[in-house]
Amino acid sequence: MKGDYKYLISIVIPVYNVEKFLTTSLDSVFQQTFKDYEVILVNDGSTDRSLCICQEYHDRYCNVTVVNKVNGGLSSARNEGMKHIQGKYTLFLDSDDYLEVDTLNTLCNYIHDEPDICLFGYYRDIYNGSHKLIRTTECKPLVDAVIQDPSQIYDLYFRLKYNFLSDTSWNKLYKTKFLKSSNILFPDKELYEDIEFNFQLLPHISKIKLISKSFYHYISRQNIKTITNSFNEKKLSFLIKRCYTMENSIDRKNDILKNKDYLYNQCSYWYGKYLYSFLMDINKNCNLNTLKENIKSNFSTKDFQHFFNKKMSFMSFKQKILIFPLHTQNVFLCVLAIKIMSFVKFNIRKG
Repeated sequence: MKGDYKYLISIVIPVYNVEKFLTTSLDSVFQQTFKDYEVILVNDGSTDRSLCICQEYHDRYCNVTVVNKVNGGLSSARNEGMKHIQGKYTLFLDSDDYLEVDTLNTLCNYIHDEPDICLFGYYRDIYNGSHKLIRTTECKPLVDAVIQDPSQIYDLYFRLKYNFLSDTSWNKLYKTKFLKSSNILFPDKELYEDIEFNFQLLPHISKIKLISKSFYHYISRQNIKTITNSFNEKKLSFLIKRCYTMENSIDRKNDILKNKDYLYNQCSYWYGKYLYSFLMDINKNCNLNTLKENIKSNFSTKDFQHFFNKKMSFMSFKQKILIFPLHTQNVFLCVLAIKIMSFVKFNIRKG
């Protein structure tokens, strides 16, 4: 089954200043009942004890490779780890998250027919400032399925974006040959790198398998600021870039996709969704006049004109309601929509 590969599964784990959480993450791997795997630990210039912990596991287990590099960010660490893969399939694990104990054994049962990607569910575990678990939510495919039709694969990816199931890289088992032949890497020093990576891979997928089970625990900690959950003016530019990547992935298969009009409309929808998210950050951190100025300035950008020069015919009714204020370029309606969404978001978190 492995062919020329030394292991069946390679697990790439980028490591950066996670001494408090790394042991929990690694123990979840080495407690797996399935043993035909390797672990590639990429220390990305940690300044705490993370590298020492990596070396301890390297000394304890024969299937561990430790790669030490200067700090370059998550994408750089993952790309470096991919150079050392010796497994037929590849799994990405972030060093402050962890796996269910039967993850590898169960996934092994799904790869006999060699899909390019196995996509599975995840748990989002939310911890408070005292490291106490306060809430867990689960996101997963509703059914097991094998999809090979290009139109269905594209439709799947855009529909799964709502729960981030298509966006993230850690809820997928990738065939290593598929990754190598696509010649696609994570974008260096950019935000939302997983979206870029997965939607660049999309045109190359010939077979994807859905698994209606959750194996991955994504840890979210309150009161800890990260680049993506804090206000950053660069966030919108990276998200817009991701919209163009989604659009380009459709262009690559334009001649065979039966649902391309719907898919292009989805790119416009996500552009609007990302723009709202950015404006909600401004609403939270700035005054009303600054919010209005940002709304007006975005109306005149080439990106806005590009994504809103299409009809909304192929959007759902709910999507049309959300996008309508932007589509009309009405500042008052946009401010009203942002205020309502911010109020709803705050009360959901409070609840």
